[in-house]
Amino acid sequence: LSSAVLWNVPSNLSTNRFVKALTRDWQTSFISTIRSGRPFSVWCGSLPANIVNGVNRGCDYNLDGGGGSVGPPQGGYYDRPNAPVTALPATFDRASYINGLFSPTIFPTPAPGQNGTLGRNTYRGLRYLGFDASIGRSFPLVRERVTLQIRAEAFNLFNNVNLYLPNTDLSLALKSDGTYSTTSIFGKSTQAFDPRIVQVSARIT
Repeated sequence: LSSAVLWNVPSNLSTNRFVKALTRDWQTSFISTIRSGRPFSVWCGSLPANIVNGVNRGCDYNLDGGGGSVGPPQGGYYDRPNAPVTALPATFDRASYINGLFSPTIFPTPAPGQNGTLGRNTYRGLRYLGFDASIGRSFPLVRERVTLQIRAEAFNLFNNVNLYLPNTDLSLALKSDGTYSTTSIFGKSTQAFDPRIVQVSARIT
């Protein structure tokens, strides 16, 4: 949901000369963006098949030699693993995105040549809340042929922390011996959208 409100303060707001001079030529605006969380899934990319003792230590689970339009030799396999034995919730709280939603070890590796059973867009990220506001005033100069506008703008007015989707590429945690690193960024959101930004500008027309 996106909405925008723009208000030009009317010149006839008051008949009092002082109030009229104080309130004329103001403009305010407010823009809001409210978005539900984007869907995502767990996948494995960048590591070719590496079958040792019947276990595939790479990311090309179905052994098709690639994945999508960006497969080898460009890089990337994008195969999904098997679904966890114990089902996970579709959504998670904010703290989990920072500390880690899940361990890579809960996603079983499919048998060589098989597609994983984990569905596409199985989970959903956090919602996004964005509110921007501005206020400005125009001052007529040089017989009203020239106008000076002073404007203050605030982006992400309430300084909401809007996190990116988590890193869900299993290859980020997969080591050469087929085990997973416990110190990887897998399952964690490591980036956020811009915090509150305030700027003031002047324009002569």
